[in-house]
Amino acid sequence: MVNFLKKLFNVLKFIVPILLVGAFVYTLMFRPVKDQNNVANIISLDKVPSDTLRDDKGQLHAQKEVILVPTWSMAEALYKDKIDSLKKELGLKDEKILSMGTVAMVTETNFKPSVVKDTVTQHIVLSYKNKWTDLNLTTDTSQLSRLITRDSLVFATIKQPYGLFKMKEKVFIDVKSANPNVKHIGVNYFEVAQPKNNKSKFGFGIGVGPGISIYPEGGELKAKPSWVTIQGGIQYRF
Repeated sequence: MVNFLKKLFNVLKFIVPILLVGAFVYTLMFRPVKDQNNVANIISLDKVPSDTLRDDKGQLHAQKEVILVPTWSMAEALYKDKIDSLKKELGLKDEKILSMGTVAMVTETNFKPSVVKDTVTQHIVLSYKNKWTDLNLTTDTSQLSRLITRDSLVFATIKQPYGLFKMKEKVFIDVKSANPNVKHIGVNYFEVAQPKNNKSKFGFGIGVGPGISIYPEGGELKAKPSWVTIQGGIQYRF
């Protein structure tokens, strides 16, 4: 038992420092870096157009990196007009809008309408209907024509790894249109960062429990089991 613990101790005294150094290097080199930390970067990212693509079903997607604004006051300064407009529409006053997105779409439909001519008034009525579009157009200016378009949008936030060893992550907003007649779609989205955890990364604790005491004696390591030991430790939170 003693020889086994001695060998284990000799192995651990080399492995533990290496693991600690490796963990420290990881926190310095590979932890995610937030580039959106000032107004200039946010404005620059806001101007970048969203990427568009069609999936296997022909549905159009728009993707853009989520703009993470550090504070509410900065978001209010950068997006004041949009926030004020949305607050007015929603009837809000003192409430804070923590996230907001806009979607721009262009729908183009090509079709052959049916034509009906009124033999009495000589007015013509053009009509068309499918899953996505209803059209009823009349040349009678005393009557109202009608156009209905339908769509279904799906929003999702996606984390995508990037960088060396894919250790960093970016968050994207993805908007999908089910209407195959949508020819263009664009998206923009910002979110106010949640308050950071201000707790210290370092911690120290003391506990009581069973354990084994290892100590040198006569040039050898000896072990002594104990039902009650006082244990202390230091923790570093990454």
